[in-house]
Amino acid sequence: MSSPRRVLIVAVLVAASTAGCATAASAPPASVAPTIGAVAAGPTVDLTLAAVPGGAGIADAGVYTTDPASNLRQCTQTSDGYWRVLYAGGEPWVSVDVLVGASAVTAGHSEDVTAEIAVGNSTYLWIDQPQVRGGDPIGRSSAAIEVLDGPGAITFDVLANTPLRTWDGDGTRVDVHLTVVCPRGG
Repeated sequence: MSSPRRVLIVAVLVAASTAGCATAASAPPASVAPTIGAVAAGPTVDLTLAAVPGGAGIADAGVYTTDPASNLRQCTQTSDGYWRVLYAGGEPWVSVDVLVGASAVTAGHSEDVTAEIAVGNSTYLWIDQPQVRGGDPIGRSSAAIEVLDGPGAITFDVLANTPLRTWDGDGTRVDVHLTVVCPRGG
């Protein structure tokens, strides 16, 4: 291969990659956007963590509520009826990622809920019900959700029991009570 041909090929590759970068930042593809509707305002999140009675204590036991200055507060309903709740903020930092199954919304209650919850630097909880995504072995976590679907908001009330996730595997069991209120757009 001659030297001028290599320069031309490199120039074409650089131009193509530069053009791709310039257009990539414009907008996400339509498939990423929620299809039914995101709520008008962010959700409120109330989280209570407690050690299981008779079990070892946990560092971050307590009650955590929504920080209005949070930079991530989102409720989204998908076209297949699932709900996704994302929240991050506060002091200590609290991160909540919840997926509610469509059957939980239609029935008003269910075990179709998954969650990842982190508090500060020491608490990480992972609840991945087998019937929703199939991640937890049966019996690792238990979770139940009650759903109140009203005209102004949809409320998710989750009660769960799950072990702390540690570098060495599962640790102390934790009782979790999470209430999320997602206001509807009007």
